[in-house]
Order: sequence, then C-alpha cells, then structure tokens
Amino acid sequence: MVSVKPSLELRTVLIEVLAKFLGREQDPTVAKTLTDLYNAISDELNKLDEIDDALASVGTDKWRVSVVDTLPESPFKLAKIGDTSLTGRDWSSDFAKLQNLDTPLSDLMSALKPDRSAPTHDLSAYSLAGGATKNIDKSGLSGWSALVVTVRATYDSNATAGVRVRWLYSPDGTNYDSPEDAEDQGNYEDLSFEAGKTRQRTILIPIYTDNIRVQIVNLDSSYAVTVDAWTQPMR
Repeated sequence: MVSVKPSLELRTVLIEVLAKFLGREQDPTVAKTLTDLYNAISDELNKLDEIDDALASVGTDKWRVSVVDTLPESPFKLAKIGDTSLTGRDWSSDFAKLQNLDTPLSDLMSALKPDRSAPTHDLSAYSLAGGATKNIDKSGLSGWSALVVTVRATYDSNATAGVRVRWLYSPDGTNYDSPEDAEDQGNYEDLSFEAGKTRQRTILIPIYTDNIRVQIVNLDSSYAVTVDAWTQPMR
C-alpha cells in the first residue's frame, strides 16, 4: 500500500532550500512570495499527513488516489526568483553535441596512444677498433619523448672487456655533454661480456633536447668488436 505521507527528508530539504532563498533575498516582494509559498506548502504537508492517517484505516490505494487527485494545485506561479528565470531550458543543442562526443574522444585516444617511428639500422657489422668510440648523432627529435637504442656486439675470443653505450645531450647539435659528465650523471649502460660471444641490449633514452649523440665505446683496448646498432624514436 502506497503512503502519501511526506517523508522527514522531504520536509528537511524543503525548509533548508526556502530558508536559504529567504536569507539571501533582498527584494521585499520576492521575500514575501517565498514566505507565502513556504507557509502554503507547509499547510499542504499537514493536510497530507491527516489524509494519510485517515486512509490508513480504510486500507485501499483506490481511496488514496481519489483523495490525492482532489487536492488543489498551488496558487503560486513563480516565473523567477530575484533575477533568475525559472523557465525551462532547450537542451536539444546539448544533446546533439553529446551524440558527436565519440568522435573527438576517438581522435584524442588516437593522439595519445604510443607511437614509434620505423627503426633505423645505423651500424651494420661495424668493426670497432680496440679502445675506439663510434658516434651516432640524432637530430630533429622535437615531439618525441624517448629514443630506443638496440646494440648488438660480437666479441673477439681474446677480448677482456665489453661495450659501453653512452649518450650525450646537445641544445644546438654542436655543443654536446662531455663524456665524463654524461657518465657522472649515469647516462650510459654496459652490455654484458663474455669473450667470443655475442651480446645484445635495448636501452630507452629519454629525450631532453632536440639533439642526442649516442656513443658506442669499445672498453677493450686491444681487440676490435663487431657492432650492430638500431635507433627508434617513440612518443
């Protein structure tokens, strides 16, 4: 059986809302209208309480509906409160925008997904002499976030040390970090080493400047090492 008795929460919300408007309103006419509205609604709530109690003894929803239908409409027809209009808003244009929202979201997801260029094979079976260093200069890196470097080294059977990959930053493509400072910052990685064996490592280098110099260093001062190197910028 459905009850027409207003809930305590409804009363509380109604009182709080009207009290806030009454506390802010400076226009005496509007304030009086709000006061009258508050009193009228309070009276209606009291009537509903009485009807609800009376119908509880009857016990039929049919009687409840017929009694509630006879209640008069509120005599107050507010068009605005203060300078704020209470007329409805046309939401059709907003709904049209929401229907097309999937297109810009799809474009945004496409723009944010990881992107990689095709890898470049910068060194192929390159013989790096003992103690030597080979530079691989990369420029035009604006818009990329990292440089993926893969180095493959095949050591001489008599070698005693391996290969180091070091990277130097440059603001202009001419002035690069000194190797000593780059290593002091930890901007290098060493491949594992075993004489006569082949080792390969992939390194992720963060792009801070438009120019980066990747250096392949043979740490063995006596024997050459055969090197392959690939680079691949990514977002």
